[in-house]
Amino acid sequence: MKIPPYYQTKITIISFFLVIMMLYVHGIYNEAELFRMSYFVKSIISRLSYRVINPTYFSISGFLFFNGLNALVDCFPKMKKRARTVLIPFILWNVIVVLEYQLLSHIPFTKEFIYFNIFSNFNNLGVGLYNLFLRPAGFHLWFLRDLIVYIIISPLIYWLITKIDWFLTIILLTLTPPLMQIFNLEHLDIAFFTLGGTIAMKSDLKSVKIFLSKPIVIVSTVLYLGLSLTWDFFLPKHFCGEEYLSILFSVCGMITIWRGYDWLSQTSNLESNIFLQSLTNYSFFIYLFHEPILFVIMQMGTSFLGLNSWSLSLLYIINPILLIILAIVVAKLIKKTIPSFYYVLTGGRIAKFQSK
Repeated sequence: MKIPPYYQTKITIISFFLVIMMLYVHGIYNEAELFRMSYFVKSIISRLSYRVINPTYFSISGFLFFNGLNALVDCFPKMKKRARTVLIPFILWNVIVVLEYQLLSHIPFTKEFIYFNIFSNFNNLGVGLYNLFLRPAGFHLWFLRDLIVYIIISPLIYWLITKIDWFLTIILLTLTPPLMQIFNLEHLDIAFFTLGGTIAMKSDLKSVKIFLSKPIVIVSTVLYLGLSLTWDFFLPKHFCGEEYLSILFSVCGMITIWRGYDWLSQTSNLESNIFLQSLTNYSFFIYLFHEPILFVIMQMGTSFLGLNSWSLSLLYIINPILLIILAIVVAKLIKKTIPSFYYVLTGGRIAKFQSK
């Protein structure tokens, strides 16, 4: 089924803002907890993003993968395509991250911020391959690693969706916390990948909009904002039922973001904002590029401004903006000088929007 243009734009713009949210999660200063104001700023912004980004991304990925599939065998051409759009970038950027660490450790004004020798993780072939791809070398690339796993088992997911419908998502959501504990997993988002696939196979985005009525959206938004504002300040660090409350938080956040876009689009006419849409062309590159560069930007900032409440609050807000600017400059430079290399680095993604 062809995705209507409105929803194509919606998915693209939401994905870009999810990247921005991710930068604020990865850009947290541990020292911020030492100061009241910086801790407050960090807690509010990061909590609004935390546990919402990944479920939303995986739901979108699941929807895009299963959209248009009419039989189990249709999974395999999609899997082959994802080898170019997901697997190759995953392999290349793991290698690039290792090279980046090595390069940054020899540049005079950045080497002081690289605290370890990344090659110490590659003492032998087996350990090296594990630390390069399964762990992986670029910690942020775990998303692509997990997505690759879900794509590999997509025929099984497809078959199960055809047999038990929406119950598969409910079962997986219920099993997620115990499975994470049993296998000591930091992330397990197969339920949300399946949710996206179920929407694609058993429903459509227009039906989702109808189902997410105004009362549901209001309740979800209140819970999402309420938990964001209170989690770090009034809830203990670990408590019984924490993971299930986190799932509720994720679902409420997804609903707020997904339907909030519709409201924002009506008031701001996002579809005609060419500048914003041109920025979205670089979402995937920004995600791939941001580590370890963001970490270096963070450390450089504190070396100039020091560690205090004001500096940590200010740097936390502006560091992701500086990273985005740098990433787009680098992306444009690569596209201009070696366009074929940029094409491979980004999994063959082409610009959907061009600024005038």
